[in-house]
Amino acid sequence: MTRFSGAWIGAAAGLALCHSTLAEAQPRADSQRLWQVLQLDALMQVMAAEALAEAETMEQGSFPRGGDGLWLDVVAEIHDPATLESLFREGVSGAVEAVDPQDLGRALDFYATALGQRVIGLELSAREVVLDPAAEEDAESDFAFAQASDDPRVDQILRFIESGDLLDLNVAGAMNAALAFSFGYEEAGGYQMPMSEQQLLADVWGQEAQIREDVESWMLSYLFLAYSPLSDADLEAYIRFQASDAGHALSRVLSAGFDRLFTETSHNMGFAFATQMRGREL
Repeated sequence: MTRFSGAWIGAAAGLALCHSTLAEAQPRADSQRLWQVLQLDALMQVMAAEALAEAETMEQGSFPRGGDGLWLDVVAEIHDPATLESLFREGVSGAVEAVDPQDLGRALDFYATALGQRVIGLELSAREVVLDPAAEEDAESDFAFAQASDDPRVDQILRFIESGDLLDLNVAGAMNAALAFSFGYEEAGGYQMPMSEQQLLADVWGQEAQIREDVESWMLSYLFLAYSPLSDADLEAYIRFQASDAGHALSRVLSAGFDRLFTETSHNMGFAFATQMRGREL
């Protein structure tokens, strides 16, 4: 599943800025500050670990008699953190020019605060925790219990998601990744009968309801776990930021980065998976 959260969620980029000497210099500075303030080096490492964890699950379910024996090595290469960084920076570079630099600056100012840095740390830690399937199940159980108990924190999590339209954005990202995977799978001859682009699109749209259910379930339990150490006041402050122009501007920039990253890696995963399946048949 394509997984974003908090600072790492966005929509399509908007209007382009005028080109001037200052405007050309600003994106480079903002892009570098964005990378540092949001601790994106650490995020790329976690995302690589997530990909390997999911690849192990795929291997157990799809290659019980082996493919060519190199599946996990291929997945690790596709998700090498340096590769992920390059793809993400490529996607971000143009998007930075398409938002108000003052909004982006205010967003990074927020994440540079003690609260902003704490939030990023909590989000990273929670992603590392739920790499363990048992821990992920515990998080789901904890959220279900809180929901059944009318815990006020559940309402805060729901409002946080709504403030940034995070569910729809995550669903769109997951569907785009699924489509890219299908294109790669088709390109490598994975389907018994060739599939047209229209057929692949229809197949992915046919999965929309299930993708939405899976994304919502994961997001609710993950965010409940991640933000559990925050006070109500701190989470309210984060909700206000998420709903602000600055929060939306940052989301657009990050969305462009993750769209480039996930489109490329998902396509390559689909191609590699089809190749492994053919190896298994042989």
